[in-house]
Amino acid sequence: MLDADGIKDIKAGRIDPRVVAVLTKLSGEHKITVTCMCSDHDKFTSGGSVSNHHFGRGMDIGAI
Repeated sequence: MLDADGIKDIKAGRIDPRVVAVLTKLSGEHKITVTCMCSDHDKFTSGGSVSNHHFGRGMDIGAI
């Protein structure tokens, strides 16, 4: 399950194809809930580094 922001991120090509492939594989065998992708996340981590989410290389899975 993706929220509206996650769907927009994928459709806009902001999410790394490897992340999309993992989501596709997992969703074929499990019900998953993605709680955060690119648009849902701050650019920087709490430590000050640029987040992988910002580049479309990260996601948070809230439930499987």
